[in-house]
Amino acid sequence: MKIVDYQSKQSINHLKLFLVERDLEFQALYERYRFESMAGVESIFALYSTLQQLISSEIKGDVIDIGCWQGGVSKMIAELLNAAKSKKKLFSIDTFEGYPLPSSIDEDVWGNSMLKRFNKEAVKSGGMTLASYANTSQSLQQIFKYAECIKAKVDES
Repeated sequence: MKIVDYQSKQSINHLKLFLVERDLEFQALYERYRFESMAGVESIFALYSTLQQLISSEIKGDVIDIGCWQGGVSKMIAELLNAAKSKKKLFSIDTFEGYPLPSSIDEDVWGNSMLKRFNKEAVKSGGMTLASYANTSQSLQQIFKYAECIKAKVDES
């Protein structure tokens, strides 16, 4: 008997339908950086829309991405700020040391164990990939000259 992972199938279908209804600029940015971010497509789109509004309204202030991992969301932000010729500063903050393992009581929205999922993903990928501070910082600087990558623990900063 073949076991079907309906949750994964539904997730893939949802992603396809969600992207079809978004503008081409977002679709291109999402495809370019999705594997360098742990954020879901809905969260990334909400940030994209908010940033577009901040830019068009010329709202003062800088932008901070806390927990940037490999910088996927930061790179999207950097591209949007660069295209708008913005002088806002972009601060991308992470420990670049990984993150704590989920505990045995941590669950996703469907009630599945996050510890089991973490272990499954780690085995599938050959281990979780830590982000490199140097690589993330360098790639952000290439996109947007006002970007700064900061290595810090948020609770200590």
